[in-house]
Amino acid sequence: MYTDAMSFLEAERDAWAPFEALSQLTDERLERPVAGAHGRSGRDLMGHLLTWQVLSLDVARELAVGDRSVSHERADADWEARGGDVVNAEAQADWRARPLDEVRQEFARVAGELRGFLTVVPESRWLKNADQQRFFYEETTEHYEDHRADLAAILAAAGTTGRTTREPTSRIWLSATSLPRRRPAWWASPLALRQPMIGRPRRPHGRSGRCCSRS
Repeated sequence: MYTDAMSFLEAERDAWAPFEALSQLTDERLERPVAGAHGRSGRDLMGHLLTWQVLSLDVARELAVGDRSVSHERADADWEARGGDVVNAEAQADWRARPLDEVRQEFARVAGELRGFLTVVPESRWLKNADQQRFFYEETTEHYEDHRADLAAILAAAGTTGRTTREPTSRIWLSATSLPRRRPAWWASPLALRQPMIGRPRRPHGRSGRCCSRS
């Protein structure tokens, strides 16, 4: 458990840095499915990670103005009701339907905006709240680690190992106010949102092409 926000955000930034190499791939490379990543393309991996980053950003926005996050509660309920395979398949379909340029833009934006928002959320509502801290950790740092093997396979197939170093700390705190974003059509309803496992056993990772019922 983290005791200060800087340590949490530094750890998240370090874990995220290798995935930024996906932004350097050509459109053709991003669209190509990779057997070593369970048939997932670079574009698919970008969209999958974005799904839960966007959820985290919504939760952070809500906690910035109150003690309760409706998005968090809705995520729990939907994952329980429909299961991870359905949730993730719908999210993947939505990201595949978007223009690749939009996926690239969101991929470059959301992680930094999330960090920015977490710097203005009162620590009592996330860092010092064990359930909420666990939620943000599992949706970001832990989730990234879950997909390191997929990333490595995608980059290897593209003939690159990627950039694994992160930017200086002074450059990682992006503004909490950013450009408008378009949510998927399904986002307003309790649909493709992942249960953050608060108070529940960790979901097992089955490396069978979907990776852990959240991919």
